[in-house]
Amino acid sequence: KKYFENLLKTAIEGSAPGAVAYVGKNDEVFFFGGVGKKSLMPIEEDLTVDTIYDLASLTKVVATTTAIMLLYQQGKISLDDPLSKYVSVSKFKNILIKHLLTHSSGLPAYAEWYREINSFEDFLIKLYKEDLLFLPGSAHLYSDFGFILLGHIVEVVSGTDLGTFCKSNIFQPLNMTSTFFKVPEEFVERCAPTEMCSWRKKVVRGKVHDENAYAMGGICGHAGLFSTAEDLAKFCRTMIYRKLLKCEVIEEMATTKIISNYPWQVLGWKTDPFWDSIEGVLPFRTALGHTGFTGTCMWWDRVSGYYSILLSNSCHPSRFRRDNKKLRKTFYNGVSVLINPKKLNVHPGVDVLVRDEFKILQGAKVGLLTNSSALSAYGTSTLEILTSSDRFKVVCLFTGEHGLRVSEEAGKGESNREWEGIPIVDIFSKGKYQEKVNLLRRTDWIVIDMPDIGARYYTYIASVRKILSLAVEYNIKVLVLDRPNPLGGEVLEGPLPESDFISDVCWGGVPIRHGMTLGESCIFLKENVKDLRKVNLRIVKVDGWFRDLMYDRVDLQWIPPSPNIPDFETSLCYVGTCLFEGTNLSEGRGTEFPFRMIGAPWFNAEKILQLLPKYAFEGVELSVCEFVPKPISGKVSHPKYMGDKCNGIKIKVTEPYLFRPFTTAYELLLSISREYEDEFKFTDFFDKLAGGNFIRKSIESGYSFKSIKNQIEQDINKFVLKKPSLYLSMREERNKILSV
Repeated sequence: KKYFENLLKTAIEGSAPGAVAYVGKNDEVFFFGGVGKKSLMPIEEDLTVDTIYDLASLTKVVATTTAIMLLYQQGKISLDDPLSKYVSVSKFKNILIKHLLTHSSGLPAYAEWYREINSFEDFLIKLYKEDLLFLPGSAHLYSDFGFILLGHIVEVVSGTDLGTFCKSNIFQPLNMTSTFFKVPEEFVERCAPTEMCSWRKKVVRGKVHDENAYAMGGICGHAGLFSTAEDLAKFCRTMIYRKLLKCEVIEEMATTKIISNYPWQVLGWKTDPFWDSIEGVLPFRTALGHTGFTGTCMWWDRVSGYYSILLSNSCHPSRFRRDNKKLRKTFYNGVSVLINPKKLNVHPGVDVLVRDEFKILQGAKVGLLTNSSALSAYGTSTLEILTSSDRFKVVCLFTGEHGLRVSEEAGKGESNREWEGIPIVDIFSKGKYQEKVNLLRRTDWIVIDMPDIGARYYTYIASVRKILSLAVEYNIKVLVLDRPNPLGGEVLEGPLPESDFISDVCWGGVPIRHGMTLGESCIFLKENVKDLRKVNLRIVKVDGWFRDLMYDRVDLQWIPPSPNIPDFETSLCYVGTCLFEGTNLSEGRGTEFPFRMIGAPWFNAEKILQLLPKYAFEGVELSVCEFVPKPISGKVSHPKYMGDKCNGIKIKVTEPYLFRPFTTAYELLLSISREYEDEFKFTDFFDKLAGGNFIRKSIESGYSFKSIKNQIEQDINKFVLKKPSLYLSMREERNKILSV
């Protein structure tokens, strides 16, 4: 209770007179309380937990959406019904009920008509004169007018006004005894006042704040509902338990998305909230929520059972003094930190770009460096999202190792010259991209979204480095769509490379496990590579990612970013086992578990495991195995020891946050080199991977990892001074919340 009270005090400071909150999970109540004032003028009044608030646009979901879905459940309407069936205006014939519910109707958002209208009929006459802003179902624009029309549909179908229908079918069955459209006189004193209204010449209390709703009588589909936190908690629990709407109806309501490039709008509700948002957040991909202008907000999740309600009158005594973003963000982010689910609904930069309607790229000609494994939170590729947008034009595509479709094996670039009529430039293969640099002369922006995996050997940042160099040469702006580092940003491993060893498999002066996102890597290159200092670089940050989160804690689909990194576990092992590519041991290519098995025909795994120090087993199980490397189409044509039976060690990560793959790999190499002096060999490729001869010479000299640990830590400490920290503020915000 103290935690939430302190959280609320912090939230309302400078943003609202007071607030009441209700947080729970299914039938368990974590907090129900309030802080601050109900009223500041004409006199100050303390709030109570039963204070009644003007819900503003929460009306749209608690009343109107629920009423529409009840009528749909009863078979009285279809979501595909045209608006013209209920409103006799032919120009609305292409607008369907589902378009109104998803704010995709093309109707204007809002207009101040309250001085000119006194009824729905007056509103309709005004609306008839307005043109649609876009074809219904083709774009998203939040619209009060759409929900005013939905409220009217409820009245036409039910034969009664919206308030009466909701009272009989929603509020009374749910025992929501303090929920009204028109507040009875005996309840007015419990109401939190809203604004000192210049039109009505008084502080509004117990009457709807929204001027259009007031002008039309106070009962409207977009605003007019009053309620308490306790009543809304009853509503949330009912929805979570599917007691009012059937399970299949709630699923349809929660998953129907009309606009493919705006997947956060379902029927009535917003879903999958952003951390850095004015709308508040529950940290679940399936959460549903909405906000209200007056300072209200609610989110609930039918999967986990969590719900959180925040009611305030932040517009009292004036809308110009409210700060709904600070109010909601402070409270809801605090709730999210406390919940701390196993997976957070993180949004990659491409989702943020889409949410913000591609504003930065409006009207531009764009070159795009990406591949098919770079996905949005909903599994749509950045390639598909950007090439299908009509806000700008993608004029050329750049690809790295493995090609656009991630279908080429190691060491190969894109084999095709175009994709759906768009020219492809292979930036990975040496010299090839120079043939098509003329494409850059007609490019305004280069957009980069490459799914790096956080290891210095991985070639994608090397390709990014080439693109940045071209951007400087041709004076082209660069926009990086950031995404989480799958290995997190806290743990760093391995020494810094020697400057002479920078290559495709050693992209910069960073540790092997560098702890940077794609965006941070680009900033590092800009700040530390002389030829790149003039690059005009912008980063669209990941939303909701903390640096201590690895990929197993973010609710994002894993698509192999390259053919031999099939899962997150492999990407973590790769930090260490990639070094085996520079030896005459198999690194597991040509098997089901590349980079998670190492071995050779002459290898005795049991003996090596007995030689390893205890710390090499931290967070990981190492077991004896046998395997036969084979050619696998699109992955490897000629693996080491092809067709030969290999004795090996299989790696299974048990504690990813404890496992140090570089340490384990180093000790494996050390033990193998000692035990097999004649059989074991380093190849010339090893030093290229390792960024110099330090690791090889240390192994050849018989030094344990503990013997070289201080040297590596000194390297890491040097790097940390230069390491960009785009997401440090996220950690600081979380620490601040926890300190509350």
